[in-house]
Amino acid sequence: MRRRHPQPSPWPVVYRVQGENVTLHLSLGGVSAAAFFPFSDGVITNAAPQTLTATAQATELTVERGYQQDLETLEGVLVVTTGQGTQAYTIQAAPGALPAKGGAGNLIQVLGLAFLGGLVLNVMPCVLPILSLKTLQLADKSRKSPRQVRLGGLSYGAGVLASFLVLAGGLLTLRGLGQQLGWGFQLQSPGMVLVLIYVLFAVALNLSGVFSVGTGWMGAGQGLTERPGYGGEFFTGVLATVAATPCTAPFMATAIGAALILPTGGALAVFTSLGLGFALPYVGLCFVPGWRQWLPKPGAWMHTLQQGLAFPLYGAAAWLLWVLTLQTGTDGLAVGLMGLVLVGLAAWVYGYGQHRAGWRRLSIFSTLLILGFCLTLPGWLPSGTTVGSANPQDSQTVQATIWEPFTPQRLQELRQQGKPVFVNFTAAWCVTCQVNERLVLSRPAVQEAFTQRGVTLVKADWTRQNPDITQVLQGFGRSGVPLYVLYPGANQPPVVWPSRLSPTQVTALLSSQLGG
Repeated sequence: MRRRHPQPSPWPVVYRVQGENVTLHLSLGGVSAAAFFPFSDGVITNAAPQTLTATAQATELTVERGYQQDLETLEGVLVVTTGQGTQAYTIQAAPGALPAKGGAGNLIQVLGLAFLGGLVLNVMPCVLPILSLKTLQLADKSRKSPRQVRLGGLSYGAGVLASFLVLAGGLLTLRGLGQQLGWGFQLQSPGMVLVLIYVLFAVALNLSGVFSVGTGWMGAGQGLTERPGYGGEFFTGVLATVAATPCTAPFMATAIGAALILPTGGALAVFTSLGLGFALPYVGLCFVPGWRQWLPKPGAWMHTLQQGLAFPLYGAAAWLLWVLTLQTGTDGLAVGLMGLVLVGLAAWVYGYGQHRAGWRRLSIFSTLLILGFCLTLPGWLPSGTTVGSANPQDSQTVQATIWEPFTPQRLQELRQQGKPVFVNFTAAWCVTCQVNERLVLSRPAVQEAFTQRGVTLVKADWTRQNPDITQVLQGFGRSGVPLYVLYPGANQPPVVWPSRLSPTQVTALLSSQLGG
């Protein structure tokens, strides 16, 4: 019942007086209807129509002024209707300049940001090991015909684009059903995290030589090399996309945020642009022979490097197991460890049969039987466990003494008291979030800077699906984490900080926005 009451506005609202009209501007897109009800009489003409102008990223509501001449802060209730339904918010609009309106050029800008985000995504820690293996394979393929190399690059690009479009289709379908989602939403599902752990662990075992598929996992389509299409290359593009979802590269936040509130055609265009940027570096190497001159010459060192590159994937599997433990507790950890043992057994059985002709069929049957049982394990995971409940003594609980848990009600209470509030929108599966928290936000000097200015630290943990946090993210035009927002206090609008932080940057931002 409480969610039906007006909630505090999570995004900044400004207004400007234009002759006999007052225009409210809020950073929320996809609004189909809106109405403003002031707390004070005479602020607007209640009987006059209210004109809505909505874009993919923002909304403006123009109302006729009332008899009050000296307007300061406009307080009232704003009712908006989006694809997620109708919700009422209490607002405190301050006077300010209205941002310039966008149009078709705005979509072009979003597509450009998506393309740049895809390019940068290649060097993120989630993707770099896989991209290194692709480059390694390309060096080995330099002895093959240009046609084979180009077809391999196109197959990889097709796998990337297909994966991004499938991801976009899932997001848009769930959005149409009223779900509030964002980038990396699939990692909010413990079952999906468990399956991804098994895939990365199996790929790492392959690189370590426990079993082989063709000449390696990158050559899974070796038998198709004389045909126009490489299954192994396509699968690599799919895996690279899946591995990229925990990361949010620069330029991506705005693009994905816009895609989630754009019409279907525009949203698909944004995801396609993101996939094109992501696939371009490797596809470009395949089509431009001059670029391949910079690659090292093939040799015996490639086998050693291939085995060494297994360890980042082991590390990724271990990290996701930690995420699973935060999501489901120690019972989920037990299920995950049991599955890893079974995946290791399946890999060994398959590898054993590869080198013994009489055992081949039995090993394949046994491997499929074990893997089939592994696919039932996500159903064993407990549900309803809150994040951080796996071990009351772990670091998550220690951090809770510094960071308050986020709720819209608590944020409103702190703002009404005039206290500055810093909200850290994060998730356990977000690599950038964890790097910022461990290397920047948890440092004593940074904590001291917050304490000296009386800033209350609030953590909005999005590891599991949380509609309240998703709604606030969408209000700021974001579709995923990290997001860092400073609420200076009183009636000042919130300030969004960069997604990449450094200790000196944090102290400088605090000094400029709060003084001291």
